[in-house]
Amino acid sequence: MPITTHPHGLLFSIVNFYRTLIPESARTWIGPHLVPVLMVLCRGRIDTETYTAFLDVTDMGGRGIFFEHFRTGSWLLEPREMELFKECIRLNPESTVIDLGANYGAYTLEASCCSSDRPGPTIIAVEPNPRIFKFLAKSVAYNKLDKVMLVNAAVTDTLNKKMYLAVTPSSGSSYISASPSRRSSGLEVKGLTLDSILEERHISRTDKFIMKMDVEGSEPAALRGMARTLAESAGFQMLLEFNPPALELQGERPIDLLQSLSDLKPEIFLDLKNPRHDLVTMSDYTRFMKKVYETEGQYTNLFLSRGLRVPKSLTLLPPNSEPAIQ
Repeated sequence: MPITTHPHGLLFSIVNFYRTLIPESARTWIGPHLVPVLMVLCRGRIDTETYTAFLDVTDMGGRGIFFEHFRTGSWLLEPREMELFKECIRLNPESTVIDLGANYGAYTLEASCCSSDRPGPTIIAVEPNPRIFKFLAKSVAYNKLDKVMLVNAAVTDTLNKKMYLAVTPSSGSSYISASPSRRSSGLEVKGLTLDSILEERHISRTDKFIMKMDVEGSEPAALRGMARTLAESAGFQMLLEFNPPALELQGERPIDLLQSLSDLKPEIFLDLKNPRHDLVTMSDYTRFMKKVYETEGQYTNLFLSRGLRVPKSLTLLPPNSEPAIQ
């Protein structure tokens, strides 16, 4: 039996005690050596109050998530975005939930907690990395989440497109390329459109959808591959990463992605790193992108909604207000 990593467990208490004794500078040096040992002891397993997740002990991204669990008691790296995602699911229980770039399944597993009393499969998790996908599938099977549909593929704009996954030391920053010239730098993976994924699983494009998308610069291609779904859906909400450097690496123009999102005519369009949660109409894309480049990590998270109920904190925003960009 692996040692439990439950937030109230013994090992978690030991790590918290270690943090009170060791200065932060020393923890920064010791951490990379300590975390792999802890992960091996726990076999990459994390226990929360409601589910168990499994992580790859050899993956730097998995190690970072694992240590975050011990550091804060939660493995959720973006808790504010996650809470918004879950609240949208609670407010729109009839919606199909889609997790594009599922990684280890934080959004998938959290969504399953909000969907336990809903009939039928309601969550689609798509992850291209075959190794990380095995851990995602293990977590879904262990927790007996029969409402989760798993897809080991990359979301793109062409059905059955041959893609290449450039694997990095951290699974969270691995990215997809369609270029054969990068064949030696990554794994060949299958590319699917979201339109085709829904059709194959007999899910109507006229349904309502709540979607999280974090695909390391492949967002424009993924959007092109779900054009029919977005056009025909009764409503959608979308939480996605906007990362200009990652988009440029894929040969995409960040400003074009903003325009594509604006063309969807969302009723709410938010920059979630703006602490005031001002409505972003994106009338000045250049100023907005300059602000993103100046933020830590040079990325932000965007939220769009059309035709679905939204949390009250978002509906209190003044209509057609401009973002607070100085």
